Amino acid sequence: FIDGGTYSESLVLSSGVNLLGGFDSSLGWRRNGATTQVFGGTTAVLGSSISDVVIDGLTINAASNTAVGGSSYGVRLLSPTNVLIKNSAI
Repeated sequence: FIDGGTYSESLVLSSGVNLLGGFDSSLGWRRNGATTQVFGGTTAVLGSSISDVVIDGLTINAASNTAVGGSSYGVRLLSPTNVLIKNSAI
């Protein structure tokens, strides 16, 4: 579970580990719909050869890539299996 709030970091996904936003730890980790935002680098969330992952209730923002021809990825998945992204904005 992830507490509602703003996080300035990039995330690397691991198989079998879910990212569930919108919780409030001060209320016993009850889901109250609090906004959970991630502001990452040019790849905000990366998953490589991962499986069985759910991303739910996150707002994900990637930094702009200022390099000529450079790319930015909110979520970048390489060879994933059984990954579900729901109730999220990227």
